[in-house]
This record gives sequence, C-alpha cells and structure tokens, in this order.
Amino acid sequence: MPLGLRLAWDVPVSGLENAAVTAHAGWRHAFGDDATDRRMAFLSGGDGFTVAGVKAAKDAVVLGLGVSMAPTQNSSLSIGYDGQFGDGTAAHGIKADWKLRF
Repeated sequence: MPLGLRLAWDVPVSGLENAAVTAHAGWRHAFGDDATDRRMAFLSGGDGFTVAGVKAAKDAVVLGLGVSMAPTQNSSLSIGYDGQFGDGTAAHGIKADWKLRF
C-alpha cells in the first residue's frame, strides 16, 4: 500500500519550449506473506522449477527527482532518479529519455 506526494514545477528557461522539475516522496508498506520462492512449471509440460527473488522491505521510503525539457516542439529530453530505502535495503535507479516526434 503506497502513500505519498507528487509535485511538479514549470521552470522558464530561455531558448526552450518547456522545462519542468518533478519530485515525489512516499511510504510503501507490504502486507501478507513475504516469501519470495515460487514453484513454477510450463503448461506444455516438463520439469518444474523454483524461482527466487529478493525479499521486499516491509516498510520503505520511496524518493524521486526528475528534470525534463523540450528543446523544440517535436523533441523532449528527461532524466530522473528513483530510490527506495527500508529494512536495511536500498535500491537506486536512473532513467533518461529522449523523444523525437515526426
């Protein structure tokens, strides 16, 4: 169950069609069984197998910050950071996008 806040600000930048800064912060709580091992099999048959994942944090803080800009009407560029921290674990991610419309 996530709970949080998202904000966005338009930033006037000379020479750009559009520019914005975005931020989000939240709290995520996991309910129920936290087992990560699952027994799987293909519908077409064959031997079964086990898939194991990383245990999710029971309570975690989620943070993010991004910047986007449109150098022209038909293009945009954005970069952002997302992080999650909780129960002795941390996850970090950076994403960049360049879009060209034609």
